[in-house]
Amino acid sequence: MRYALDMLPDPLQYQIFRAAASVAIGILSVILFASFPRSLRGRWVDRLYVVFVVAIIGYLGSNYMEISSTSEEASVFWVKAIYLFIVFLPILWLDFCYRFAFEGRMIPPFAAALSLAFPIITLFVVFIPSLSGLMWSKTEFFRQGDFFISVRSHGPWFTAYAVYTYLFFLGGAALALGSFAHYRKFYSRQSVWVLGGIALPFAASLLYVLRPFPGLVKDFTPIGYTIGALLFYVALFHKDLFSLAPVGRDQIMERLVEGILVLDSEGRLADANPAAMGMLGLCEKSLGKALAEVPSLPSPDFLAAITASGPSDICVGEGATQRNYHVQPSIFARGMIVALTDQTELRMHIDRVETLAMSDELTGLPNRRRFLSEGGRELARARRRSQFIAAAMIDFDDFKAINDNRGHAAGDSVLRAFGAIMAREARTEDVTGRIGGDEFAVLTISGSGAEGIRRLCERLRARLSAAEIRDDSGERIPATISAGIAFCAAESLSGLERLLADADTALYAAKHRGRDGIFVFGEDEA
Repeated sequence: MRYALDMLPDPLQYQIFRAAASVAIGILSVILFASFPRSLRGRWVDRLYVVFVVAIIGYLGSNYMEISSTSEEASVFWVKAIYLFIVFLPILWLDFCYRFAFEGRMIPPFAAALSLAFPIITLFVVFIPSLSGLMWSKTEFFRQGDFFISVRSHGPWFTAYAVYTYLFFLGGAALALGSFAHYRKFYSRQSVWVLGGIALPFAASLLYVLRPFPGLVKDFTPIGYTIGALLFYVALFHKDLFSLAPVGRDQIMERLVEGILVLDSEGRLADANPAAMGMLGLCEKSLGKALAEVPSLPSPDFLAAITASGPSDICVGEGATQRNYHVQPSIFARGMIVALTDQTELRMHIDRVETLAMSDELTGLPNRRRFLSEGGRELARARRRSQFIAAAMIDFDDFKAINDNRGHAAGDSVLRAFGAIMAREARTEDVTGRIGGDEFAVLTISGSGAEGIRRLCERLRARLSAAEIRDDSGERIPATISAGIAFCAAESLSGLERLLADADTALYAAKHRGRDGIFVFGEDEA
């Protein structure tokens, strides 16, 4: 059907759209080229964005071809082609917002299948001639120069499709706004770009459907989508929104291994995350109560730490049930937030590292560093009590021969065996250690002289001589030791170095006397 020229829709609307669409397609193509490499890196939001841009380019191109068609048939074809690109845009938007609100998780499969049903049915309605009347109840064609312009009256399915579109967009916007509401101001300012990206195409679509301006018959929704895509690009790639924003803040709080307590101004428990509830044995009934009324709190000391004005470390329980907590309270106008960190495993690892750093790996005895540290404490204690302090330096006789003739594994066996003997024979108050190589030392507080440490060295020498230490072939390894002893009044020593040096001198005297013996510093060597 042809109409008089004065009955045609305003040609300027279509001329503006053609020019704007050409520019928009060029801009979107550049954006697509720039964003495609990032989508290959695996970030879900970048992949969704690329699909979104491709759909908008197809939407724009089909619109452009529709109003530039030179026949009615071509115009109808491109009108239908538009729906190949726009029918899935609401689902893309909802999926985008759902992932944004729920830490990247996809829409549940059942809900996604239901969501896809409507656009698939819409495509059948659009492309099956006998059903297309449900989409467009009437189509009129106008001639503008060489172009055929169609103006369509909407059918009942178009109304249903519009409702479906707006519901999805509004639902997605509600999810996004709900997430933005939890953001700090910095992230909220960034998220304005995303909200603008959906508001513009939504507003353009409403203008076309509601037609508040007489004479406006051209749908400019594709241009709105283009501007939206530009705003999304800024948010995703320039503002790096999804790399920085705390998405799913509530869920992150729920999953924190650190316990979080919120107390109101009256000291009542206003909130607690699952980690804190597990640490303190709390339940929902604990909320609203003063902490002092919560029976499951570990101890009064723990309560004092929680309500203190500064950070503290506290140990709760004993033995296998012992737990170590770091408590960090933060006071604000309406109450207090308390962060609880269970440091039990960390404390165990630190103790383990400290033990390894201060122990000899082969024998399990204290190493030189720990021996000197503990010896220094014993010297200070002996000074306070005005007692004697005695030291013994112990060395294997001809240990090099064991290594050379039987191998280093045999030598390690001898050292391990002697370490076990020393650990058994030494008293609790004795300080023992492997000083280095095959050299060992003992330090003890003495009431008067060297008799106690001499008897210990004799037992060590006898036990080692009788020990059944065997090499890899099963042959027994004979081993003996020599020991040098020194002692003096503790108050006469400024440090252990002099006492150990005298014990070392005595050790060399014992070696000189024929080995496998004990010599006390200051005794007549002859």
